Amino acid sequence: DDLACVLRIAAAPAPAPAPAPTPSPAAVHEKELAKWVEGAKKEGKLVYWATGRGKEIAGIVEEFNKKYPFIEVETWRGNTDDQFEKLFAEHKAGKHTVDLFTADPEYLPLLLENNLLRKMPMYYVDNWVKEHNDPDGLYWVQSYLSLVIEYNTNLVKPEDVPKTFEELTQPKWKGKVAIEQNAMHWFLGLVKKWGWDKATEFIKQMKANEALLYRGHTNIRDLNTAGEFPIAAEMYLYRIVQDMEQKGSPIDWVAPFVPSPIMYSASLEGSPNPNASRVWHDWITSPEGQAFYADFTFRTVGDLRVPSIENKAIAAKGGPERVGVPGLFQGANAQRAQDIFRDNLWPK
Repeated sequence: DDLACVLRIAAAPAPAPAPAPTPSPAAVHEKELAKWVEGAKKEGKLVYWATGRGKEIAGIVEEFNKKYPFIEVETWRGNTDDQFEKLFAEHKAGKHTVDLFTADPEYLPLLLENNLLRKMPMYYVDNWVKEHNDPDGLYWVQSYLSLVIEYNTNLVKPEDVPKTFEELTQPKWKGKVAIEQNAMHWFLGLVKKWGWDKATEFIKQMKANEALLYRGHTNIRDLNTAGEFPIAAEMYLYRIVQDMEQKGSPIDWVAPFVPSPIMYSASLEGSPNPNASRVWHDWITSPEGQAFYADFTFRTVGDLRVPSIENKAIAAKGGPERVGVPGLFQGANAQRAQDIFRDNLWPK
């Protein structure tokens, strides 16, 4: 019996080793980042197509290079239409030169249909507003375009400041309210808040009230500041705050709510520097990168938990609701919005 017991014990399987502890998401991220950095050192370059002012782009690149000096960032500045045309021309020619670019939501459907976007890490973006970003990391929020009513403080008395968009259709503002002639993103912000019927009727009423059409928000801001007209219906809040703080311009703003169409960043599938692209993306979407971007540009960034000049300004006005307009909503409805806007507002 003793011998049988010994034999049974000897034949018993050894206990399975304890499973290795699952690495934390932070540990996995750090390991992946180290791999991307090593790859980026070999690539040595990043091609970045950007919108915005030249000094702004150069400042962001300079800040990035403080942390990653071994990545040479080659930039090309153009509006989103120019970027899209250039990207598709290269795509048809079988070229893939750009690594990262600004993806206008109007073009997102085409970019996705043609499988032009690279999946990027979602370590930080996963904590942002989910419905505003692609779940697979094909595009992510670059900034929210906070659009508000701007007015010239020399021409509009405090008691006359409009409290709603609807007030802009009143007879006292006839021929005195400017709108950018291609303000489709703003119109879609109204649609998101009001629905198509009310937003379309509002545009018709603005036409009846002889709204002034101009090309270019910078042009409108300069004319409003100079006193050419008292009110601009949809202006970039970050620019207003910049002009108020830096130039002492005679302007202020009001917002019954803040239409906030979203601009996106994306990486091109098949581009030459995938590791450098991931390093840039990791930096710009990190709390560190988001804080810098918000402070440096005055804009509201993808991580809405990061304080921005715009958000502070909105809070100081009583915190009007921000109405975010997701990219695919803009992309899917861009043509409809354009047709309604032009058919009902543009001169015949």
